[in-house]
Amino acid sequence: MPITEIADLETVKQYLRIPNPSQPNSDDATIQIQMNAAQEAIEAEVGRIVPRRITAERHDGGTCELYLREHPVLYIVNVEEGWGYYNQELDNQDVNSQPALSIWAYSLDNAKEGLVTRRGPGNVLYPFVHGRNNIRVDYVAGRNEMPSNAQLAFLELVSIWYRQSQQRASAGNTEAIAYNATDDQSFTRATGDTSVNFGVPYAILEMLKGARRRPVIG
Repeated sequence: MPITEIADLETVKQYLRIPNPSQPNSDDATIQIQMNAAQEAIEAEVGRIVPRRITAERHDGGTCELYLREHPVLYIVNVEEGWGYYNQELDNQDVNSQPALSIWAYSLDNAKEGLVTRRGPGNVLYPFVHGRNNIRVDYVAGRNEMPSNAQLAFLELVSIWYRQSQQRASAGNTEAIAYNATDDQSFTRATGDTSVNFGVPYAILEMLKGARRRPVIG
């Protein structure tokens, strides 16, 4: 079953311990905004989770390979090579496919890293034709399975943001928590003060460490 979201609104409300999570309430719109922001934050660390179509991503030609900017890659829709006066659509020709006869071909060699190579007859590597932004790729980035650590990090991040912005008055130990840093305020073990004035806590980043994606270049 395709992934449509990291977690739905009812699941998030259950995690927040909101009574009757299946019933609409006045906080739903706020929680949904926080969910949208949390998904972007999580996917910035681990790559796309919810499938998203990327249209007309451009790359320079001249090398035998290119790395797509969004990954992991579910599948490629189209690769088009620009020769200046005309555009040539390339055929999907897997590395070990037989027969491999097309002179106009590509293969997705590493879906996790988004590695695409230019291929010809016999699956021999060929450089993409030289040019600036003359290679167009349309593809879908995302996953078929939900990473457990990403789902937990998503739920916990929404929970932190919700408590910080919507439940300050109900904090159990207000003296030990400083929601907004002030001048000359020290957050150390000696003072016992804890600053929660941050976007994505280190605890969330630790949850995602095993699934971090490589830096996106280009």
